[in-house]
Amino acid sequence: MQIAPGLNRGDAITNEIEIIHNNILKISNYFSESAVVAEHIGAGIHFSAMQVNDYVPADNDVLIYHYGIASDVTRRIQRWSRPVFLIYHNVTPAKFFAPYDFSIAGRLDRARRELLALRRICRASFADSDFNARELRHLGFHEVRIKPVLIPFSPAKKEVGSGAYSPPLDIPNNREVILFVGRLAPNKAHAELIKIFKFIKLSRPDAILVLAGSEYGGVERYREDLLKLVVELELERDVIFTGYIGDDRLYELYHRARLFLCASRHEGFCVPLLEAMEAGLPVLAFDSGTSAVRETMQNSG
Repeated sequence: MQIAPGLNRGDAITNEIEIIHNNILKISNYFSESAVVAEHIGAGIHFSAMQVNDYVPADNDVLIYHYGIASDVTRRIQRWSRPVFLIYHNVTPAKFFAPYDFSIAGRLDRARRELLALRRICRASFADSDFNARELRHLGFHEVRIKPVLIPFSPAKKEVGSGAYSPPLDIPNNREVILFVGRLAPNKAHAELIKIFKFIKLSRPDAILVLAGSEYGGVERYREDLLKLVVELELERDVIFTGYIGDDRLYELYHRARLFLCASRHEGFCVPLLEAMEAGLPVLAFDSGTSAVRETMQNSG
């Protein structure tokens, strides 16, 4: 039984949950049944999932908890007293969200405290990166294992999943695409990308910056600030916010772009870096020192 605070289309954690559900647990000889439970189930989820309020744990249920933010799920797991295996996807520091939404920032702060409670009930814990594993060890988790990141989308092959199609993007053929893929969230440092792009325009006047990714709910003012910056820098015709796009359009962007640019200040792994490299796209990424970007990139880029 996989459990998560939320499921959202295009999200790396949700994608991994789907892979584990469809390709690992369902065909495993160790589990008689595979199911997914979440507190929030977003639109566009193309695999079976149930609301946490509707879930009644059976005596032999084993819980795989995908953790990245505080939610009521943690309290329920403590009450259920079933074997728990933690998959830690990292908690974004609250400071990034505090200027935009106190509620989200509060949940992120609480998430750090919840980890201490989870430490006492988890049979084993897994992390996406050594960066994430070090955080767990610092909190007192023992025998933390680093697992491979499961990615359903391959930019090297034009393979798209169910419901992964979206309308064409209106990008003129004579424009050189500079690309970033990631949620519209404050830790992703989109403002820095826009400022860097302004300098790129000095030598590449035909360049266009494409910021691909859905908006993080609750931080609408963050997007408004970015739009104001675009106007201030006179880049209205040169910066595109795509919103959510399917795998088909993502494939096109990875192969159309000339450069993948990442200025993110905090990442537990950063899957788009691997996607860009798999597509053969040059990558330029900022090492904040408080992120897994250096580890994910290693000697690449």
